Amino acid sequence: MTMSVKSAIYKALLVFIIPLIMSSCKSSTENNPPPVNTNTFPNKVGDEWIYAIHDSLTNNVDTMIVKIVGTTVGNGKEFTIWARRSNMYNDTLYVIVDNNTVYYYTDPYPNVVDHKIEFPLEVGKYWINHDQISDSSVVKSLEPVTVPADNYPESYRIERNWGGFNVYGYSITWFVDNVGIVKMNRRIQGFDRIKESWELLTYTLQ
Repeated sequence: MTMSVKSAIYKALLVFIIPLIMSSCKSSTENNPPPVNTNTFPNKVGDEWIYAIHDSLTNNVDTMIVKIVGTTVGNGKEFTIWARRSNMYNDTLYVIVDNNTVYYYTDPYPNVVDHKIEFPLEVGKYWINHDQISDSSVVKSLEPVTVPADNYPESYRIERNWGGFNVYGYSITWFVDNVGIVKMNRRIQGFDRIKESWELLTYTLQ
């Protein structure tokens, strides 16, 4: 077989194979679309938010550092570890995103959801955390918010009521896509009495 004949055969094969490969790739993408809102809620190891906190009951002013410090596995699921550190208190949350819902737990082998956020956020959206005696949230509005970190023209205002075992709470959270919580007002009555506001000072995302 001459070189010119071989070359002609190769060219013919390429003309046939390349469109076939492109068609296959397109079909694969259409049949396996990327997950919804994977970039809306930051949840990577190394992400960090620093907040100014003011407790109006004690008149204390503090700085809260929230940082995702690693991952762990509990009940067969992988969680990110959110460490929260301030002069007033230190604690840890364990977070998992499943089916576009963010679940927060207070222990690494979780059985009870502490609270949750359902995405995509939109005004009027309402959800209940059935793991608590009383825990409901609603997206009240999409509104601008200004904090030391920046001016955000669009933030979701989420209002939450929860209670149980002589502890009752109410919070308003302002959430910005791809940034996270930029502001929060919360009030807790029970064994501990808290009335505080959080405002984002700075943040770093991976």
